Amino acid sequence: MPKARAVVKITGEIQGVGFRNFTVRQARPLKLTGYVQNLRDGSVRAEIEGEREQIEQLLKILREQGPGRIENLEVIWLDYLGEFTGFGIQL
Repeated sequence: MPKARAVVKITGEIQGVGFRNFTVRQARPLKLTGYVQNLRDGSVRAEIEGEREQIEQLLKILREQGPGRIENLEVIWLDYLGEFTGFGIQL
C-alpha cells in the first residue's frame, strides 16, 4: 500500500465538542501518525501520515461519525515524509 501525507483543514462547529480526542482515538488503531490541533479561527488542522487508504478511512469516519458538525473538510495530499512517531493533540 502506498503511504501518503494529508494536511487537512476542517471547518464547522467542531471545537469544544471532543473532536480532537475523537480523532486521536480513531487514528491510532489505523496506525496513522501525526497530530490534530484547534486553530484560532475556529477550524481544526490535522497532519496525518500513513497508508493512504487508512487516511481516507479516517476522514470518512470524521465526516460521518465525528462529534460536532463539519461544514467543510479540505485535504491536501503530499508525499509521505515519515516524520511522526505517533498520533496526538498539538496545542
